[in-house]
Amino acid sequence: MKITIHTKVALVLILASVIPLAIAVALAYHHRAADARILADRDVRQRAMDCAADIGRELQALSGQAGRLAADPAVAHLLQEHATQQDHAENENAVWPAHDEGGQWLQSLMQNEASLHVQAHNAAFREFLVCDPSGRPMAAAGKPEAVEPSAWIKASRASDATDPAILADAGQLGAFRLSICIRILGEEGKVLGFARGVVDIERLLNACGDEARTEAGGSVDIVYASSVVASSDPLRMGFAVDVDTAVQGLADGMITRVSRVELPVGRDHLYVLARKGVAAGLATFGAEVDRLVLLSGVSILVFFLIGLYISHQHIVVPIRRLTKGARILASGDLSHRITPHRGGPGGQSSFAKDELDDLAHEFNQMADALMKSHDGLEEMVSRRTNELAGENRRALEARGKLEDVLAKLRETQANLIQTEKLASLGQLVAGVAHEINNPLSFVINNLSVIERDYRIILRLLLEYRKLRASGEISQAVLDKLAAREDEIDVEYLDASADRIFSSTVNGLNRVKTIILDLKDFSRPDSHEPEDVDIQQALDITLELVGYHLLSKGIHVVREYGSVGPVRCYSGRLNQVFVNLIVNAIQAIDKGGTISLRTSEREGRVFIQVSDTGCGIAPEHISKIFDPFFTTKKPGQGTGLGLSVSYGIVREHGGTIELQSRPGEGTVFTIGLPRTFGEASA
Repeated sequence: MKITIHTKVALVLILASVIPLAIAVALAYHHRAADARILADRDVRQRAMDCAADIGRELQALSGQAGRLAADPAVAHLLQEHATQQDHAENENAVWPAHDEGGQWLQSLMQNEASLHVQAHNAAFREFLVCDPSGRPMAAAGKPEAVEPSAWIKASRASDATDPAILADAGQLGAFRLSICIRILGEEGKVLGFARGVVDIERLLNACGDEARTEAGGSVDIVYASSVVASSDPLRMGFAVDVDTAVQGLADGMITRVSRVELPVGRDHLYVLARKGVAAGLATFGAEVDRLVLLSGVSILVFFLIGLYISHQHIVVPIRRLTKGARILASGDLSHRITPHRGGPGGQSSFAKDELDDLAHEFNQMADALMKSHDGLEEMVSRRTNELAGENRRALEARGKLEDVLAKLRETQANLIQTEKLASLGQLVAGVAHEINNPLSFVINNLSVIERDYRIILRLLLEYRKLRASGEISQAVLDKLAAREDEIDVEYLDASADRIFSSTVNGLNRVKTIILDLKDFSRPDSHEPEDVDIQQALDITLELVGYHLLSKGIHVVREYGSVGPVRCYSGRLNQVFVNLIVNAIQAIDKGGTISLRTSEREGRVFIQVSDTGCGIAPEHISKIFDPFFTTKKPGQGTGLGLSVSYGIVREHGGTIELQSRPGEGTVFTIGLPRTFGEASA
């Protein structure tokens, strides 16, 4: 999408005004937010402390109310009378009856005179229970729960008249319960019983008054044992709270502060958790930002319109005039000129000129120069065209000559490869002849044995035929035939016939294999590369040089890896393998080792031919691939084997490397790409 310069100027003006405004608003917001957060933190901290103080005062008031109920004359009279009766009766340990048919026992407890008196004066507790020293219920207000009395009675024993025990526990079914436990003393400090008042936890929250009422998103929670037991936000009831980490940082956009309310039993205590959203502290800042943005927007709009008008008149219009003039020049009208926007003849003074007027002046000078150069340009182009045409003809002639030379070079290279192949065949011919002669010898010998036995058997059969025709067989004739059978040695013939025929067939197959391998080696390459099994090609080469290996007692080690087929010219690659293996054989005097290894790495196939021969002198290594260079005696080599091998490997896009130490041996490593002609790495 094309963006005009008019649009670009408008964007620059907008960015030049909006960015400073955005930075100013961001800085103001940052400072204002920090101030609002500090104020909100102070407010939350004070609220937590005030609520804790209110809850402490409420607990003190409830403790006083519990003491007054426990000291009621009717309760004291009931406990005193019960204590007197207990002196003459066995102590009954039953606290709550195991069975209370129809709630009669509980109803009688709630209807005795002391219970009615306590119920009349109880307005502070959800339930109030009076027990004798053994834990037996004596009077009750509300409907007391059947709970094990040992915990709260133990807390009551630990309390005194001035500081009742406040016991917090989970209660039944996980419900929170806060109890105020006191001792009831008689004359001479004797314990007549114990009283327990269960506090409604919501009463403690209501005692906080205005401190418990927070704005939307905030809350005041009462926490016991890491769980919210009362809250101004009903959704937070039962919410798990880790008090130790609640005030570390600003979590979920809320500021949290904690205050503790000590309970006078052991180390038990309640926590007051005050929470408040930071957004509430930033509400007043929103109006200030709105006013700032409104005023800034009006200012930006005014200055934007003024700047847009000035830029249009003094930037956009001159640039459009220059663009139009450039298009006219490009169409071929070199007589067109541009009138400067300012200054010049009939215009304002040169003092009012700017860069765009200078650009218009330079445009006119460029048009004048183009017109002057245009006249001679066609002649120059025509002359240069003629010169290029002549150079093109000469280049075509040179190309034809180069193609002829290249064709002759390819023909020479093919002849050179064929010559080296024939030379290699000459070196292998003695071994091949021996390899063929051995199986042919025992084939001929087997045929002689078969011919001899065949003729004897044939004569014997002819005589049997005569006797069968005459119909008379005398003992003399039978003796003569038995003598003939002894000459044949039928048992030996029967035992050795299979071996003779099998060895004959194997010998002929051996000759056939050698001839086929020799044929594959000597046949011309096809015009197109083909997929070749490298390891099979190495095995064929070893078959051709088998006599030379055997005659010198050379041991061959094959270490073939998992290698796939390579696309190449098989005949040329076989020539490389023959050259390297024959050189290795000639480098070994007697009893050495030739190792053939194949491997594949990073998409390339590597063939390694190593020997334990005499090695190559260091001064000869740099010349080893040069044509006609040889260290062999005259008549033993042409000096072309390694040179031709090097050319074949490079033609396939491969590499050939040499490592050698005199007296230790030589290692040739060939690296070939899977695809013919790929560049070597």
